[in-house]
Amino acid sequence: SGTAIGGTGSGVTFVVTIAASPSSLAADGVTASTLTATVLDSGTTPIANASVQFRSELGTLSTGTSSATAIGSTAALGSILLTNSSGVATATLKSTTAGSATVDAIVVDDGGMARACAETTVTFTTPPAPTISSFSPASGTVGTSVTITGSGFTGVTSVQFGGVPAMIITPVSATQVDATVPTGAATGPISVTTSGGAVTSGTNLFTVTLPPPTAPTISSFSPASGPPGTLVNIFGSNFSGVPGIQFGGVPAMIITPVS
Repeated sequence: SGTAIGGTGSGVTFVVTIAASPSSLAADGVTASTLTATVLDSGTTPIANASVQFRSELGTLSTGTSSATAIGSTAALGSILLTNSSGVATATLKSTTAGSATVDAIVVDDGGMARACAETTVTFTTPPAPTISSFSPASGTVGTSVTITGSGFTGVTSVQFGGVPAMIITPVSATQVDATVPTGAATGPISVTTSGGAVTSGTNLFTVTLPPPTAPTISSFSPASGPPGTLVNIFGSNFSGVPGIQFGGVPAMIITPVS
């Protein structure tokens, strides 16, 4: 935490403090530190409606409905907040990059000039690499929902089946992620990637199966009668891969192509 003392234009002396909780956390892009700035007068009386702006050298600052991300040497600068009746303004900070961030709480006047700045440090640590202990079911068709169990899944960025990216079903916990088997997937290992690294299920393969065939249906045919050799068009559904057609139990020649 940090403390700064400054003066307002009206000559009132105030004290600004900033605290971060937690001050050390994983750089998984999900876990956030809550930043709390408190503005008091020279005694202990809170100053309401003081203008406070948070600044961080690392990560993404979120203040209400807005956010700002530090890029390179450009720090993240949050929108200006007004302290509540307790003299408090809050924001959150998260990061996908490990490192130590100097975080400031800046009190500004009506003209946007800084009058005081308290600072603290938030440390983002490299998250642990993910592990896969099991998945269920062990096989399924495209579109099947698969539950993957393990550890270090917070902030998961990718799940793949046999190298094909899958849709991740939220929410994701540290020990479980659900994903659907993607189109184009073939039998192979499942892989999970997070900001902490990547892991595969190794020789434990997920088997992609074909869906069961759907029975054909006949809606109509034309003409309704004719001598042997008459060309008959049969309409319906699920005719792809049809192995045979019979008229009164007698096999007929199929004219390709078949839709």
